Formats: sequence, C-alpha cells, structure tokens
Amino acid sequence: MFRTSFLTVILFVLIIQPLAAQNQWNLSLELLGKSFVFGSLSLEREWAETGWSAGGGIGLANIASGPAQVPVPNTMNEFVDGNRFEIGIPITLYGQKTFGKNRHHLIIPFGITGVFQRNSTFSDDIRYNNTDFPVLGFAGAGYELEMEKVKLRIPFYLMYIGEENSGIFPSVIPWLGFGWTFPLGKK
Repeated sequence: MFRTSFLTVILFVLIIQPLAAQNQWNLSLELLGKSFVFGSLSLEREWAETGWSAGGGIGLANIASGPAQVPVPNTMNEFVDGNRFEIGIPITLYGQKTFGKNRHHLIIPFGITGVFQRNSTFSDDIRYNNTDFPVLGFAGAGYELEMEKVKLRIPFYLMYIGEENSGIFPSVIPWLGFGWTFPLGKK
C-alpha cells in the first residue's frame, strides 16, 4: 500500500506537474466508454488550434473472486474446493478530432484498447493461471460541452470485439461512455 501511494506521488511530481505547465495536457476520467466496462483514467495531449488530441490510459474492466472447483492434475474429472480471482485491466491508446468553435463540440474518437486479463483458480496445493490480452478496436462520435474548468463528454462507440470474443454478441457492438476532462494548468 505504501509503495503504491509513494509511486503515485512520484508520478504526479515528475510527470503530471511539468506537463500541466505546458497548458496542453488534460486528465480524462471516463465511465464505461473506451475501457469497455467500469472506467478509465487517461492523460491526453491536445492541439487546440487543429482540433486533434491523442492520449492513453488505464482502467478497470472487471474484478471478481469467490469459491471455485479446482481440477486435480493428472486425473479425469476430479476436483477440490478452492478459490478463483479474475481481473481485467484495459490499456487504451486513442486519437480524437474535435469540431466546433464555441462551447458545444462534435467529437470523433478512435483507437484501440488492449485488455490484460488474468484468471486464477487455486487451492492449498494447486494453482492454475490463465493470462490473455485481447485487443479491441473502437471508433465513434459524441458530444462535448466545454465549460471553464471541465469538459463533459458523451461519446457513442462501436467496439470491435472480434468473432472469437463475441460469444452471444455480434463482433461489433454499440457502446456509450460518460467522461469528464480536466485541463492540467491554466488556460
């Protein structure tokens, strides 16, 4: 816990503070949206004169734990009681074009989200780990309201999840996000 807090402070002092002095960087918090499920935190570089921005972020797609039946190695259909832990961490790289000169803008976001997925089942003596990293593409359009200290965004995405990940869903699904973007530094 202490190590994580310490690294967060170092990250803020060494990276975010100097970027904020340039007045071209934003910190973006999005629920649902690009990260696909829970939300993400992104650092975004904005070129206001051209309407383009680019960014990257990290989020949380899923987290779960609970009891599980753990297969016993080298046996057929023999299980022991154990536990499971699952986590999905999306890492997003994206670009965005903004249209409009006043407070109301049309935004066109596009990019990729790779979801680091780790699934573990374990008992006292047995452990199984499965790691996957599917990459999902997205593109969309949305609305942005620019206020004095924050931009509110409501983008609509089409997410390509691929045939192998789709299950009961089509390979391209509609998705919605809600975002708050805060300029780092004074405008």
